Amino acid sequence: MSTRAAGDVTVELTANVRKETGRSLRALEVRGAVMSGNGQVLGERTVVVISAERTKIPPGEELNVRVVLEGIDSQAEQADVRIEIVGVRLD
Repeated sequence: MSTRAAGDVTVELTANVRKETGRSLRALEVRGAVMSGNGQVLGERTVVVISAERTKIPPGEELNVRVVLEGIDSQAEQADVRIEIVGVRLD
């Protein structure tokens, strides 16, 4: 988490996703969110991740996933940070 000059907060969420199936991964849709104590969404972003080096991720490989959330109110109570897979495309 870092604070910008405007006073809001930037949150960077990262995860390593490891494929254990026999099929190749073509794309991965990931949602990152910061939630308040009462369940209100303070900021969220959904991204589609595709490896830049190759078009498919073979079985057994890991993929580093990064979601950056900007503009989070620095005064808000941040109780929960989530990163979740919401979509997968396999070959």
